[in-house]
This record gives sequence, structure tokens and C-alpha cells, in this order.
Amino acid sequence: IERRVQNVSLNPLNNDNETEIRLAQQQYASLMDYARRPEGLAAKIERDRRAEMVALEHGRPARFFYNLANVFSFGRYVHREKATPELYARLEKSRRLEYHTQFLKEVAKSSSQADVAWDMEKVVASLQFLADDGNEAPGAAAKAAAAMFQKTSDDEARRLCLEALSRINNRTARRELVKIYQREQPQSELRAQVADRVRKAVADDVRVKPAEARSLLNQVGQR
Repeated sequence: IERRVQNVSLNPLNNDNETEIRLAQQQYASLMDYARRPEGLAAKIERDRRAEMVALEHGRPARFFYNLANVFSFGRYVHREKATPELYARLEKSRRLEYHTQFLKEVAKSSSQADVAWDMEKVVASLQFLADDGNEAPGAAAKAAAAMFQKTSDDEARRLCLEALSRINNRTARRELVKIYQREQPQSELRAQVADRVRKAVADDVRVKPAEARSLLNQVGQR
């Protein structure tokens, strides 16, 4: 788009009002023309989406070589995935996951209690998303949910924090559950509930290595 915008003088004093208006109209017309063309804005957005899908289909090693090819081709080669309904759905979920994770990280970083400084309806909505659809969430989402558990006294929000960690169930999430367990009073009901979550997390995820499983279960106690 930028290449299609008419340049305005860097010195605004050199442009009278009529010139500014005319240039603005020309720029607007150019942008609208670009947006309407089949190979214009819609096609660019589609290409960008397909490039964004690469992270959903390939791990870091593959993406490294794709980036290397981009550098060696002076930007001519950009790897893009073939768009499918499944990838569109995964991309949408990935974007929403990123949004909710970033929001919770921002809330958790604030110096005051979330209940006081933030709209708890929005906080709960973000935690609910992680609790429902956080199974592919990264470690950053688990850390955000765990941090929120300490930043709020709202019972529903704290419950959703634990639900989110159980749903995410990666190594970071399991470690954060153990930390919560260790901070609770020895005979508290919540401590027992968190211990059950850790045991279930270990049992449900076949990717948990034996050494990690032993370490986690030793910390919360086996049944």
C-alpha cells in the first residue's frame, strides 16, 4: 500500500491547503483502487494469512530454514501454507489464544489486585477461553494463568485459573500447579484439590516422561 501512496512534501509549509486536500484525495483513491483489485488488498491479506499458518504446521527447525531461504533469496521466497478450512479455524483459535494470553499477562503485571484495577468480567472471559480451548496454549499462557491465581481473590477467577492450567497441561502448567500446591496450607482443601489436578495431569498426558512424572508425584504425594 505504501508504494501506491503519493508522496507529500516533507515540509508541510510547502503545501497549501488545496494541495493537501488534493493529495489526500489522490491517496484515498489509490488505496480504494488497490483494495478493489483482485490482486490487491484482499490477495495480500490472504498471502499474509497463509504465511501466518506456517507456525501452525511446522516446528522451529523447519521455520528456521524457511527464514533462511527468505534471506538468501533477498525476500523473494516466502513459504506459505495451502489454506484449508481446518487451518483457518486453527489460525483463528491461535489468534484468540494470543489475545487472551497477552491480556492476562498485562493484568498480572499490574501492581494492584486485579479485582480492584481491572474489569473482572473481561478477566474471567479470558480465563474461560483458556479453560475451554487452552489445550494447545504455550507456556506463556500457563504462566499468565498461574500469575492471575495470585492476583485475584475472586473465587470464580481462581477456579478458572486452575481449570486453565489443567487444560493447558504442558510442562510449564504442571510446574505452576505444583507451585500453587506448595504455597497452600498443608491441610487445606484447595491444596488437596490441586494435588489431584497434578496427578490427573500426569496420568492424562502420555508425553510426560517418567522422570518428570516421578518428580511431580513425589512433590504432591501419590495415591
